[in-house]
Amino acid sequence: CSGTKTYTYTYTDCAGLSYQWTYTYTINKPSEPTLASGKSWPADQLDINGCYSALPSFPADNDIKELFTAFCDKQISVSSEEVSDDTKTDNCDWQMTRKYTITDGCNTFDRTITYGGKDQSAPVLNGTLPGNITGQNSCFADADDSQLKSADDIKELFDDCSGIIVTYTDNKTGDNCNWTITRTYTVKDECGNTYTPAPTMSISGGDQNKPQLKDGSILPTNEGQTVCFSNRAAAPANNVIKALYEDDCSEVTVSYIDETVNEDNNCGWSSTYNYTISDGCPANDITVNLPQSGADNSAPTYTGTMKNITQEGCTTADLPAAASTIDALETVTGLAFSDNCTAHADLTVSSSD
Repeated sequence: CSGTKTYTYTYTDCAGLSYQWTYTYTINKPSEPTLASGKSWPADQLDINGCYSALPSFPADNDIKELFTAFCDKQISVSSEEVSDDTKTDNCDWQMTRKYTITDGCNTFDRTITYGGKDQSAPVLNGTLPGNITGQNSCFADADDSQLKSADDIKELFDDCSGIIVTYTDNKTGDNCNWTITRTYTVKDECGNTYTPAPTMSISGGDQNKPQLKDGSILPTNEGQTVCFSNRAAAPANNVIKALYEDDCSEVTVSYIDETVNEDNNCGWSSTYNYTISDGCPANDITVNLPQSGADNSAPTYTGTMKNITQEGCTTADLPAAASTIDALETVTGLAFSDNCTAHADLTVSSSD
């Protein structure tokens, strides 16, 4: 590939005289192989989005060989080896360098290609996110969130070359009648790439149980009263009814609605007092009807002393006609009649012989 070559020449003429010349040739080392026309050395790639375990392949030795041409038609050969920094093999920051040694038998030189990057992709959902749960029968304070998926459950639904980290926060809103617990999950990998939108799962419900009579409590019905309709018992106070009820979630409230009169005849009357019992949730409201009935069981009374009535005549046909009104009867008898329920003018009189 390089060195010197010496030639010695001796010239002799016809007289026998001679002369000697020496020529020395110096052979210089040829230039190293160069990139062939139109070829370029592969560029470093230092921002690859990928995992260390899936880094791209480096060019093969033969592919590198095809990039070069040598002087004097020398035969080019290429060998390579990895010269990476072992400390940069993490999926979140990795780098790999391959050194290629190119030689034509006379010249040998090295060139390198470096690949570097990190996992820049969010975890991939490879399952089905859970749906929401509705209709739980529970008070707000006792809402059960045990059916919401755990962080480990959600983690199983995702793939990533880096380790997956799942955390969550719960937000509880509403009241006894209608509440919701929403769990919001944060899914990210060890490189800080976060899955969006953040998965959520909720469970909702409310108090579905109506107020109940306390054990041993009896509603105060009032049937069989022996009074006039106008003197019937008054409707029980709201607090009286309230004391009879309880609820699993809330304080019971009682509202008087009205009275339904079925019959207002003093001789036989009936009506119903109507109440609304509520625990604050309209769907749980109940209507309570307290029936009452009665009749006037007291006969009319009188005051005074009965008159003696003398009537001349031969037969009963000579007797005056029987009194048919209360006023006439009082005139004839001298008595004053009254009734605890019926007005004086409405008293009726009947007679028989």
